[in-house]
Amino acid sequence: MSSRPRLYDGKGPWPQPNPQRPDAEAPIVLDVPADEQNDWNRHIGTRYGLQLIFGIPNAVREAIRHRADRYPSDAEFDTTMTTGVYSKFLTPLTGGADEAAFAPIVAAAPPGATFSKIDLTAIRSVKPYDGMYVAPTLTLVQELSGRRTIRAILISDDLLLEPANRNAFDLAKLFVLQGAAYGILFTEHPNLHFPFDAINAITQTYLPTDHVVFRLLRPHLRFQLALNRAVLESKGSVITNFKYTFYAPFTANMDDGMLDFFSAGYVGVPGRSGYPKYDFSARPKAIASDYGIFLERYYDTVKKFTDKVVARMPPADVEFVRGWANHCSDNVIGFPTENEILVGDTLSATLARIVWDLSVGHGADHQVFAKEISPEQKFLRLRVPPPAAKDIPRVDPARATLFRDRFKTRLAHKVFFEPALITALIDADYGFGDPQLVAAQNEFKQDLRETEAQLPCRNYMPLSEIPASIQY
Repeated sequence: MSSRPRLYDGKGPWPQPNPQRPDAEAPIVLDVPADEQNDWNRHIGTRYGLQLIFGIPNAVREAIRHRADRYPSDAEFDTTMTTGVYSKFLTPLTGGADEAAFAPIVAAAPPGATFSKIDLTAIRSVKPYDGMYVAPTLTLVQELSGRRTIRAILISDDLLLEPANRNAFDLAKLFVLQGAAYGILFTEHPNLHFPFDAINAITQTYLPTDHVVFRLLRPHLRFQLALNRAVLESKGSVITNFKYTFYAPFTANMDDGMLDFFSAGYVGVPGRSGYPKYDFSARPKAIASDYGIFLERYYDTVKKFTDKVVARMPPADVEFVRGWANHCSDNVIGFPTENEILVGDTLSATLARIVWDLSVGHGADHQVFAKEISPEQKFLRLRVPPPAAKDIPRVDPARATLFRDRFKTRLAHKVFFEPALITALIDADYGFGDPQLVAAQNEFKQDLRETEAQLPCRNYMPLSEIPASIQY
């Protein structure tokens, strides 16, 4: 086994416990090879620097032009929270004590109505800067005749608001939108990034470069390790969020509760079904929306390709797969073990999950979060307190943010949230030597095009813009 060539001579990167929170966050890769770091510097680090400098005038203009001068209508709010990237938060009602306030509404619902919830209570741990506010929210969503509507918001754990409580309900919407933005940025989306670092490092270091799994995954691993290390460890990272960093738009320092978001998404929150413990799972979790359908269709297309790749795996590669799975399962919760990886279609499904995650899953989250939810509608900073009663005077939404809040958000949005394509999934070249695998690669490209053309839902991200790897 050892005679086959390995990248970095087998002395490449390897995962280790996260030094900040070893028991509450995914393992991290700190030993990023120099060539990967230089590649990131050239293509991504340089872009960050240029956009941070030359993007200032535009961020100033946009911060002046755009502010929240009206509340989102109930219909707009319903759409934002239940059809796009925020639909990832939809979870079934469990009948737990935290949902007791919703019982009368559920009991009085029309026949055929079903309910789900959006739990954004992890924000309770955040201690915002002076003059800023956060509030935990639990939102009740009703579905009837194919239409979803938000029926109530439980805010600050004890105030139940319905649309009839017009002024308070409108104000509560802003705190739901704030919680959802932070939930994507720090709880949900990170699980597409950081648990896969271990897989990346182990694949590059352990598998021979001529191994079919190495060749399959290699185009999807580019940039990831350097980017994720920069996000987590760089003093200039946007998430370090020192208050006076001109591009940091968040409402608190990382050590003032913001890191608890990461923990909530990775180790879960006991007693709250909206915050389950992370599980790799060979198939992505189901999302009950058109966005979920979009993601599933692309996963199925990737799986069709990996089925063909695994079917052509040479016998000499099998034992390497067992060792690869052994190391990955030691570092990634829910990854198949060496005794599971070759059972049925487990290997193909696992490879499909990795390829899908690092391309479609990650890229589409950025696309929808950046393109369909404006910077101002994220409300990363709120300067008005949450409602304290059902009946309150109307609060002018323009008071919710200051110019500097909108400026920071606009700049961070452009540099860190918006997609910035370098290599596309549709252009990936796997370097296969087997003619049948080369044919499978070509068929995969055609299948991707057909998937886009035959989507039964709206197209959340053009195929030409889906990245091959985590590159923003």
